[in-house]
Amino acid sequence: MKINKMKDERIIQLNNKIQSEAFILTIMILALSIFIKSYIFDMGIREYLIELIIMIVSIAYLSIRGAMVGYSSMNTIYFGKKFKIIAILLLAILITIFNGIRNYTFYGKNYDGISDIHFLSVIGVTFISSLIFVSFLLGAVYSIERIGQKRLEKQLDNDEE
Repeated sequence: MKINKMKDERIIQLNNKIQSEAFILTIMILALSIFIKSYIFDMGIREYLIELIIMIVSIAYLSIRGAMVGYSSMNTIYFGKKFKIIAILLLAILITIFNGIRNYTFYGKNYDGISDIHFLSVIGVTFISSLIFVSFLLGAVYSIERIGQKRLEKQLDNDEE
């Protein structure tokens, strides 16, 4: 005879919160490792490629898997249109800052200073391309989440009938 053990919903939520925090901490440690290896130790991408792959695959899996089961991380009260636009701009600015620092570190001797037109054009192109890339990436995640939501609603409608 099999005994079904009841689980308290608060314990399940606490466990989920702890696992979520552990995932965020792991991603932050990976990002810090990549930053230190890249900028401080001046290592090439081959030295931190594994960390980068683990980080990208983990985030992609979490986003896609959550979207496919109908969990919408971008369709909450906190993620309005203004927030999405601000998040896209901040991510693009962050990417531009890191790339600008790295570019000036490696190629600073070729520039006349920070106000050199060539350096500023690199910063401008980086900002525009990262803005497009981040917008495309978040748009793709949002589209996948909508597909997952529709699939979940259809499944729930079929279960009710």
